[in-house]
Amino acid sequence: MGHLSSTGNCFDIGNTVRAALNRFERTREPYCGSTDPMAAGNGSIMRLAPVPIRYAELYPNKIEELSRLAEQSSLPTHASEQCRSACRYLTTVLA
Repeated sequence: MGHLSSTGNCFDIGNTVRAALNRFERTREPYCGSTDPMAAGNGSIMRLAPVPIRYAELYPNKIEELSRLAEQSSLPTHASEQCRSACRYLTTVLA
């Protein structure tokens, strides 16, 4: 485990991601992120860059679609409104 890690080993995934993975193992639902504001970490921001890179052509004429895709990328692990909003905002800035 950890083949994409900088060390080759999984060394830390954080409590919010761990909880989401545990929920996924139980439910197999793709969007297992907590909506609790106390679970609003930075995990979804850390993996956000591919969204605005891939969908930059949606800016500015289809900004609603770009924002939806950014928000959707947060849902697997970080579903709080704070995290979803941060992903929408940063994707718009990056695009």
